[in-house]
Amino acid sequence: MKREAINRMRILHLANDEKFIDQAISSFERAAPGKNDLYVCGKKPLKFIKSPAKTISGIPVLTGSISSELSGYNIVIIHSLNPVWFKVISKLSKDAILVWLGWGYDYYDLIYDSKDKMTLALTRKYIKKVNSGQYDFVKKIKSLIKKILLNPVDKLKVIERINYFSPVLSSEYDIVKNKCSLKKFPENMIWNYGNLEDDLVSGFENSQVSGDSVLVGNSAFAENNHMEAFDLLSKLKINNQKVIAPLSYGDNEYRDFVLGKGVELFGDYFEPLTDFMPINEYVKILKSCGFVVMNHIRQQAVGNIVIMLYLGAKVFLRAESPTYTFFIQQGAVIFSVQDLEKKPELLKVRLDSKSMTINRKVVEKNWSREASDKKTINLLNKVCEPT
Repeated sequence: MKREAINRMRILHLANDEKFIDQAISSFERAAPGKNDLYVCGKKPLKFIKSPAKTISGIPVLTGSISSELSGYNIVIIHSLNPVWFKVISKLSKDAILVWLGWGYDYYDLIYDSKDKMTLALTRKYIKKVNSGQYDFVKKIKSLIKKILLNPVDKLKVIERINYFSPVLSSEYDIVKNKCSLKKFPENMIWNYGNLEDDLVSGFENSQVSGDSVLVGNSAFAENNHMEAFDLLSKLKINNQKVIAPLSYGDNEYRDFVLGKGVELFGDYFEPLTDFMPINEYVKILKSCGFVVMNHIRQQAVGNIVIMLYLGAKVFLRAESPTYTFFIQQGAVIFSVQDLEKKPELLKVRLDSKSMTINRKVVEKNWSREASDKKTINLLNKVCEPT
């Protein structure tokens, strides 16, 4: 990137208080030092973000009036298309170049018209049971109020204002574009949060899984389809293998349901992770997992999958998941959950060393610090190209 182009840059980052934002700011600071300002919707003290940030909330965000303060920025990076920012985005200067870094949750409502399309039968049964209760009535009222307050601007019109879009997986771009059917859709941009050395396996470089525990899911959201995964593992009669389930964020009622089912089916061999923990402590636990079952239909848990592929775990994803397709296309040695249903013995033997080497090369190609920095520089070069 040319130094004069960097000197002309003023980059605005719009974000919510989420754990991946510091990773992004570090990457953009390496590419354009001192040119990045972060605005966070929330109040101090922030829970996750440690980077210098200006916090805003209330009327300035809901009305979009804060946009008048943001007129001096020529590049705006939107970290997930959260409805709280819709008004602000719609009022930004027409000269500003907008880049949407997708997280998945912010565009999967465009791909699937209902949650039923992202969940399996047992999970849907649970959801319908909850939906018939008082809890769901309160939830729906809160959702309606939130929609009225935060979503006065049509999402598709906001997307038409955006210049570039980077989904989590490059293969998702065409899926979202085709579903939207807009006359003007943002151009494709390839970018990812975090890198191996600094964010994902820092302190565990060249480490390898050393146990036979089974990692199931990545969060307390129904799209993990825990019920089906647990049912499969219980039918396979896994012996002396712990079932580890990360449940530190998501839906609290669903989390409690998963906790109950986990204890019921696996007893002392069920190990839920309900508290947020530093990444080094988390990876230390993941090292005990020689096997991974991610039962998502939609794209989800990519960070966890990358870590586990790097560490040499045997990974099972649903065959219909775009994440499965992506890693197969990249040449990774992975398996489908459907494979496991047909061949239970796959859960008894760890991945061979040759396959471990292949998988590590795949994730290093896509998520090394060098690859990450190159993507950030390419992004800035692209948005700075004269039109």
